[in-house]
Amino acid sequence: MSCVAILRTHNIRLILMILMLIWLLFEALWSVTYLTVYKAPHISGPVLCSIFFTSIAIGCLSVYVAQSLRLRHKLVLCVAAAGTYTAGLILLDDNDDLSRVIVATLAMSSGVLARLLILVITPRLFAISIRATMVGLCNGIAHIGALVTYLVVVLRVMNNYVLLGVILACTLSLGALCMKLPDVDDRELPDVLEDMDYFMDLSKPLRWASQKTRSTSREEVELRVHSFSTDRDSGAPSATTRVPARPISWLCSWVDRLNCFRRKFY
Repeated sequence: MSCVAILRTHNIRLILMILMLIWLLFEALWSVTYLTVYKAPHISGPVLCSIFFTSIAIGCLSVYVAQSLRLRHKLVLCVAAAGTYTAGLILLDDNDDLSRVIVATLAMSSGVLARLLILVITPRLFAISIRATMVGLCNGIAHIGALVTYLVVVLRVMNNYVLLGVILACTLSLGALCMKLPDVDDRELPDVLEDMDYFMDLSKPLRWASQKTRSTSREEVELRVHSFSTDRDSGAPSATTRVPARPISWLCSWVDRLNCFRRKFY
């Protein structure tokens, strides 16, 4: 029944498709970075230590510098950095100087941070009944992307310039997909599939309405609007038709941004 509900509900189906594409494309990008870095003969213990400590330094720095950014925005920045530095690695493929070591360190560090953010965001978008299954599915899709990428890079199916274009296209696609993810910051984990459907409308699971029905907080108002129709006389929720969830779509997001721009400057 869960599979039928996933395929039948627009928002849940779209969230799953976006996450699977993110895992697939990022694993392909990460595989190119990994193979390009480790095929060089000068990669040794000190370089690996520099990658490790650079990842920690960038991660700690982002905690203080990018506090106002959402997790998905941080993910976009890390993906963009990883793709850019990986493209730089391919351009410096014939060089064995210090510049290539620095670019390799930054590429691997950005990739590690992007992977951590993906692992943080993915489980927080799925309901309890399908969380483990869907995370495993995304992980399996990612392994398929890694296998295909290994074959393409090792067998040299394409030259460096074509591979550079593929990396840039993959990075841009990843950035666009990450921007379509719902915000998981300050949001409780969804309990049931309906919570996934209303993820962009509600900041609390639907069960919260039955536990706290007389509060005047913002979460209470949201849940009463989307899950119940309040009786004017008694103030108690009555079981009527639920307001449909706001659909996730590219057009709606651009229309919302345009309306926000108009309200701010006009």
